[in-house]
Formats: sequence, structure tokens, C-alpha cells
Amino acid sequence: MSNPFLAPEERTNVWGHAASTERPVSGAFVQPERPTNAYNNAGSNERELQERERILAAREKAVTERERKAEEAGFKPPNWPKFRPIVYHDIEKDMPTPAAKALMKQAFSLWHIGAASYVMNFIAAFSLLVTKADGASQTFGLSLMIMLIGIPVSFNFWYMALYNGVKRDRSINFFLFFVNFGFHLAAAILLSIGISGWGGAGLIYALAQFSNNIGSAVLCVIAFVVFAVEILYGLWFLKNASFYYRNQGMTLAKAQEEGIQAAARSKVGQDFAMAGVKAAATNSTR
Repeated sequence: MSNPFLAPEERTNVWGHAASTERPVSGAFVQPERPTNAYNNAGSNERELQERERILAAREKAVTERERKAEEAGFKPPNWPKFRPIVYHDIEKDMPTPAAKALMKQAFSLWHIGAASYVMNFIAAFSLLVTKADGASQTFGLSLMIMLIGIPVSFNFWYMALYNGVKRDRSINFFLFFVNFGFHLAAAILLSIGISGWGGAGLIYALAQFSNNIGSAVLCVIAFVVFAVEILYGLWFLKNASFYYRNQGMTLAKAQEEGIQAAARSKVGQDFAMAGVKAAATNSTR
């Protein structure tokens, strides 16, 4: 007798034969075919990746080639100031001798002191404007202009002139340095005096402000001290630069000769020379 709790297919039939538990096989297992477009997409993506790699490699090669040609032509990419490079500046690599490196490090420190003097002068002039000192509005306006213009002008006109003169051993660059640095020191002396309305918040303003506003007076004293340090350091450095200039055998005659050669190599000089030749040829045929 069969068990009533078993499933029908598991019950034993009345003749004693066990019911078959095998399930019919509908057919052999067949792996589903992968869509053809999936293989095509994979191949397309691989080709696109290879094409991008090829383009990047070509760009990198082109950049490397441009940098190599630029270095051969003497061009070097800007590296200073570090937060926003504008010019190339590397005393250790560009200066030919230890004496040249020492001189340019002194010059670089002096330029920073000059920049600090312009900034401090502007701050002191602003305090004059706030405290309504005599001529404060004119002094403040000029101090702002001096700070914005003086810092880049001093870097390009006297510092870089000396930098290139020491680097290339050129008398003409030293001549430009001496002229521009002389004007720079004269301006520092004038600003340190603190004449009303002239852009300098120096000594005169400092003495006057002690009876008006102590805080403003202190700022004017600091501005005067920074100018004084710049002037004294500048005079000492001028002596060192003159010694280096003479020690390298540079002269004013060499500076004039180099200036003439530079003018002759320039496009304006070549055009002028060509015009002179044409004029001489025209006069000779008359």
C-alpha cells in the first residue's frame, strides 16, 4: 500500500515497482549565442582607445620637439614667480661664476627690499588719507601709482638689465643698469623725505603725524626706515656692481660698440642702413 503523504510520482504502484523520478530531457544544453553587436562594440572601443593613445603620443612627441628646438634657440620657459610664472629666472644656472652668483643674489635681495618699500609706502599713505593729513589724497594716489608701476619697472629696467649683463658679460647691459638704478635710488631718496603731495609717506609726514595720529606716524616711520635700508643697501651694492664691472674689463667704449652692433642687427637698423645705401647709390648716378 502506498504512502498517502508522498507526491503522486513518488508513490509505489500497486505492483511493487517504484515510480520513475527521472524527468524527461527536452534536449541537449545549448549555450546561448552572444549578440554579434556586442563583439563589434568591444572591437570599436578598443580601436578608439588605440587611436586616442596614438594621438596623445603624437602630441607629446610634438611638445618635446618644440621644447628641444626652443632650448636650442636659447628660449627657456618662464619659471618665476612660482605661483604665476612670467619670466625665466635662475641665478644658479645662468650666472657663470661664484662671484656673479653672489652679486645677483645681492641684487635680487635689493629688488625685494625695493618692492617692500613701495608697498609699505602705500600702506602709510593710506593711513594719511584716513587721518586726513595735509596733501594726503595726492600722496595716496601717487603712492598707489608708484607701487603698481614701480615694482615691475624696477624689475625689468634695472634688475634684469644687470641680470643679462652678468649672464652675457655685456657692457651695454651694465650701462643700462647704472642709469636706471641711479634713477631708482634718487626716487627712493625723494620718497623717503615725505614731501606733501609727492607720493612719499616718509620722514616729514612721520614727524607731523605724531601730533595728529600715533598709529599713522608709526606707519610713516616704518616706511621711512624701509626706504633708508634700501638706499644704504643700494649704495653699498652699487659699489660692488662697479667693482665687478671693472674687474670684468667692461668699459663705456665697449658699451657703445655693443649698442651699435645691436642696432645694426635690429630690423630698424637694417632698414636705416638700406635706406642709406639706396640714397648713396641715387646720388652717385646723378
